[in-house]
Amino acid sequence: MYLPEELLDNGIDDVNDELDTQFEELRNEVHKWAVNRERKFLEDWCAEAGLKEPVAYDYEYHKGFTIYTKHPGILIGNAGSLVNKYRDKLKEEFGKNNDMKFVEIKNGFANY
Repeated sequence: MYLPEELLDNGIDDVNDELDTQFEELRNEVHKWAVNRERKFLEDWCAEAGLKEPVAYDYEYHKGFTIYTKHPGILIGNAGSLVNKYRDKLKEEFGKNNDMKFVEIKNGFANY
């Protein structure tokens, strides 16, 4: 981590403030990268399934993906073929098994 000489001369509080700022900037960049990666993953899945309507999702590290769509069956595929394929891709991409839950949207409301 680069810290300018004048900052080091000013004392430990300034160094800590600078490190906090750098950490927050890095954290924001990593968050943007992760969100873009998740979004790209779902866009590829929707494109392969032929689903043109928007899909919303939540991703929680310990719970996996919750996907909100009007047509979950299209994303699941014939006998689960697409969901199994993309579950395997998720394992490759994210390095762990992720659960997938589908929530059907009817008349603008989630059908839990």
